[in-house]
Amino acid sequence: MNINSHSIESVILSNDKRGVSEISHHLAPNFCETAARFALANRGHALIVTGFYIASAKAAETDGPPGAVAIGNALKHLGFSVTYVSDLYLSRLLSDFAGKDSRIIDFPITNHEGVGFQLNDIGYVTGGAPVGGSRLNRSWVYLPSTDTWEEGDSIIEGRGWHFSFVLNGKAYIGYKKIEGNRITKEDWKDELTKVVGQLKIDDYDIAFFDDEMQHIDTKPQQELIEHIESKSKISISKIKPTIVAIPTIFSTHQDHTYAYKVSISALRPHPQKTTHMPRLVLSYESPEYYFWSAYSEFGKFLPNFYLNISKNNLDEKINVLNMYSTQMREGQRGGESLISLARIRGNEIGLDYAEAFHIHRLYM
Repeated sequence: MNINSHSIESVILSNDKRGVSEISHHLAPNFCETAARFALANRGHALIVTGFYIASAKAAETDGPPGAVAIGNALKHLGFSVTYVSDLYLSRLLSDFAGKDSRIIDFPITNHEGVGFQLNDIGYVTGGAPVGGSRLNRSWVYLPSTDTWEEGDSIIEGRGWHFSFVLNGKAYIGYKKIEGNRITKEDWKDELTKVVGQLKIDDYDIAFFDDEMQHIDTKPQQELIEHIESKSKISISKIKPTIVAIPTIFSTHQDHTYAYKVSISALRPHPQKTTHMPRLVLSYESPEYYFWSAYSEFGKFLPNFYLNISKNNLDEKINVLNMYSTQMREGQRGGESLISLARIRGNEIGLDYAEAFHIHRLYM
């Protein structure tokens, strides 16, 4: 579409940093005026949803709520009744902005990844997942007449990171579906890239990514050992790490036990005059290892080093792990299991939460 350079539409899109202008050609040139006329022709009750918690900052967003209040004030002057929907992190702030007499609904935070929309003056929230849990097929309905939330009809199957829109009086929900084992290595890499960005990791390497997707335990050990020692862009010889953490041998996953074996070989002692040797080598555990193989015929994971972690640390870890949507499982690989294991390890050293490791080598 062609937008007049002095129009309100051009002003709105002039500092676009989120790619909104990429979809502007699907709209009428005067889309702001069209939206305003639609609002004026359909005066009634307006439901304004705003605010989200930013996990990395451990705080609520600050730019959306003031804008929501500005829209709400304008609609009130036009004769609308306005209700704001937010969460416990922002409802008090909204009250300060919008005024004590404003209707503000504190929507309970029971999940993330869900989507919401308004249809026929009724608010809907669908899908999502509890922190550390599996994706839900539930929906919730807000009824302005009673100022209450009710559980609505179930959608076909559990969904997260999906999207919704309303068109011609109908609501639509869509998402990318992964069926059965049709998970590609690109899916795994996309998830890893998100985690790397969230944790601000300097660099990473996926071994043999260009090969056909296969389990790592089908690779010759010598190839993997050399990859860790010198061939990877983040090999021991190139980045000279001080600390190296590897999976435990007591894992229930064949890839993890294989990674342990080749890592131990790659980290074996060498003359330090010619070869870098990390000072600290330790292995870590996972809930599924603890609850199944803690007392196996091969032995058990024996912690000899603990890290004190806070509940915020634990919540952030679960949030990051949930980015691996193709890998998380309900039960032993879920958030509740992580919390349970952290409590067990914390009790072992008299703290609320802790993470446990086994040190294989430590020298000063």
